[in-house]
Amino acid sequence: MAKPNKWTLLRKRVIWILILLLVPPFILFFSGTGQAPPGRRRGSAGTLFGIAVPWEAYERQEAWVRRKVTDRVSGLSSGLVDQLVQQQIWRELLLLAEAKRQRLRVDDQELAASICRIPAFQQDGRFRPDYYYGYLRATGMGPQDFEGFLRHDLLIERLVDSVKASVALSDEDVRAAYEAAHERLRGLLFFFDPSSHTEEAEAAMTEEELRAYYGAHLEEIRIPDEINVEYAGASREDLTRREPPSDEELNAFYAEHEAEFLREDGTLKPLDEVREEVRRRVMDQKTRKALTVLALDLDEDLRAQRSFEEIAQTRALARRASGPVPIGTPWLPEGLPPDETQAVETLPEGAMSGVIETGQGVYIARVTQRLAARLPPLDEVRAEIRDRLIRLRAQDAARKAAGTLRARLNERRSAGLRFEEAFLAVGADPARAVSFTRTGAIDPIGAVPAVNTAAFGAPLGELTEVLETPGGFVVIRPEERLPADASKFAEVKDSVRQETLTRHQDRRVEEWLKDLEARANIQKFVEPPSAAGQ
Repeated sequence: MAKPNKWTLLRKRVIWILILLLVPPFILFFSGTGQAPPGRRRGSAGTLFGIAVPWEAYERQEAWVRRKVTDRVSGLSSGLVDQLVQQQIWRELLLLAEAKRQRLRVDDQELAASICRIPAFQQDGRFRPDYYYGYLRATGMGPQDFEGFLRHDLLIERLVDSVKASVALSDEDVRAAYEAAHERLRGLLFFFDPSSHTEEAEAAMTEEELRAYYGAHLEEIRIPDEINVEYAGASREDLTRREPPSDEELNAFYAEHEAEFLREDGTLKPLDEVREEVRRRVMDQKTRKALTVLALDLDEDLRAQRSFEEIAQTRALARRASGPVPIGTPWLPEGLPPDETQAVETLPEGAMSGVIETGQGVYIARVTQRLAARLPPLDEVRAEIRDRLIRLRAQDAARKAAGTLRARLNERRSAGLRFEEAFLAVGADPARAVSFTRTGAIDPIGAVPAVNTAAFGAPLGELTEVLETPGGFVVIRPEERLPADASKFAEVKDSVRQETLTRHQDRRVEEWLKDLEARANIQKFVEPPSAAGQ
């Protein structure tokens, strides 16, 4: 069953997680254009600190941010990308405005040094000007455009670094962080597994309950618009398997690039010593060339209005199918490249896409079927509803069992019994002896930070509230705090200092950004991304 409500919650979570990932400092380098879209609008896109943001500035920043976002994260629907891009545009414009207000600058020497450090423009750790200018030619960007955007990213980095620099740690702070991170809690854990209540829940299920659940969850059960997609093409992996480099090609590449395989003393490394690097570079050249040729061939086929079947057969392309795929699903089924689904989502049934070039391959795709949103009848989803109700019933039973045990133990304790006596009196299943830190995993529940926090926050000898975990419910009785081993502090002091500093800096930047956004009083005149495709 489709669950629109779940996707809504997931989209919100994804947006905020990705914004945190993309908060400066970051400098990304990739293929694409940073030029502003044609047909600029007049007026302003919004205001920052009461000052208008021209459409031209907004659109230029949008092009740059969109390429950074799409190259940093993949597999997202176009709707989610649009939301993330728009929020990140305003954050970067805000940070640039603040950098200007603080009169921060990046001089030409710093800019040149940054360009030389970009891995895409290096070979064996050395800057290659031909790589740089080749990149500019391939993307259609002039040096002035690229270096202007890069200068802005460096300004943002400098601004955020200045905020981080305001954070200081004392030796006492570092020691306290070490002690908190390595202090252990020893206690008893009561685990309540929902699976032990499955048979009971299954036996109690009735037809009336199935019908009642169906009627109360129609929107959750409703299946959204979907498409079936067929695609054909070649990936880098396909080409690597199909045409591995020959010994002749390896020897030729090695001979042509001998200067790149010299030792520090000037002697030439033998081919056997660098064979894997040579193989990788030859294969990279071959696949890039093959994908470029394939893209041109497919474009020619589409211009000639050849059918999907004819193109796939003529070009010896493997045909693959996937679906039904919900329109706008944030992550797509395994095997279906995200770029392809987003490229065909709006096509009518039977229509083909243009040539789709991704970082990993070249494809064409078509929609073989469009399925309108519908409400499936009860009989179609009966098994799913039944399984869900059984699972919910079993979870409720496990939660209730945990609460009952906790209440009975506390009742006996209030009557004056020691914990061991109360435990025997209620006839509870054996508890597990556990020992864990504030952030470490706990057997058998794994890593559930909320459980660690609750256990460390409970008084020794008392029971925590009933705590939910992915696998069931737990109640913990902390019995003893075991202090961190002071003798090992010196060994890890430097790493603890860096980890603690990074954590404090991130928190400081987050607080500073919230304050900056409030002071900027951002007004946006840009329409929010359409819900279509989300």
